[in-house]
Amino acid sequence: MLVNGTSSLTFNPTNASNVQFSGGAAQVIGGTAASTALVVGSNSSVIINNPAGVTLQRPLILPKALALTSGKLTTSGPALLTLAENATVTSGSNLSFINGPLARRTGAIAVPITVSFPIGKGTLFRPLALNIATQKVSSVYTAEQIEGNPGQNVAPPLKRVSFRRSYTVMSSETTAGNFTGTITLSFGDADF
Repeated sequence: MLVNGTSSLTFNPTNASNVQFSGGAAQVIGGTAASTALVVGSNSSVIINNPAGVTLQRPLILPKALALTSGKLTTSGPALLTLAENATVTSGSNLSFINGPLARRTGAIAVPITVSFPIGKGTLFRPLALNIATQKVSSVYTAEQIEGNPGQNVAPPLKRVSFRRSYTVMSSETTAGNFTGTITLSFGDADF
């Protein structure tokens, strides 16, 4: 799906609907139009159901839902997928995950919540969970799995750092004391 030049494309039906990427050939979401030229409205869910994968080549915000059924959705810093505050994400597996960074918006939080990031890199699905106990103001969290040795020294209470992969989790809100919580990482046999 390419949006070029001065064109724009908006999926904003009155009733709930799906925008599904399926088939047997790799697909692209991109084009030369402005980054705001592609809009997915609040009644539209996006489904990734293509074993050959989909590559995002432009920023995209999903306000409702993302379903990862089959195939990877490859993203990058300039072509970032952002899930809005109330957006849901379903599935995520070794066969279907975000291959690159994923951003998630969150509001102020008084009751603990868990925000899932179905991320991985290459062939390795390693989801991350951000467990937010409290958060004073809205934030956008961006998480990504990074392959290779991060080359860091450890300080107590950490005892070691994986030489195979690491993660970055960045917040748009850097005010001290805004966030309390934890991050839960996953691992598999290839991580030892």
